[in-house]
Amino acid sequence: MAAAKLRCDQNTIGNYINRYPAIKAVAEQLRGERLDNAEDKLQAALDRNEAWAICFYLKCQAKHRGYTERTELTGADGKPIQTQTEVVETLVRTREEAAHLLPDLDRASAVPGLNGEH
Repeated sequence: MAAAKLRCDQNTIGNYINRYPAIKAVAEQLRGERLDNAEDKLQAALDRNEAWAICFYLKCQAKHRGYTERTELTGADGKPIQTQTEVVETLVRTREEAAHLLPDLDRASAVPGLNGEH
């Protein structure tokens, strides 16, 4: 937002924040004010019993009570998942081979190295 208002790159803002302690202090103060504002809005949503706010709060603040979203993936009967990796190499030497492998010949022409092209 600051970069757009100042018509400069975001990296320029970051460089100034890192280079000048006074600017860094202002940036930290603004972040703190935004955080306070967000917390106030979340609290207001909680006070209105909004389900999304209750859910968000519990997921973030009540993990120790089991309020988490967690997915566990296991194999059969809770055993580890069995995986198998297979590496297949295909060498295409000619445009005709590429045409056989690729349904769209135009895509094959964009592949460097076909027909000896580099």
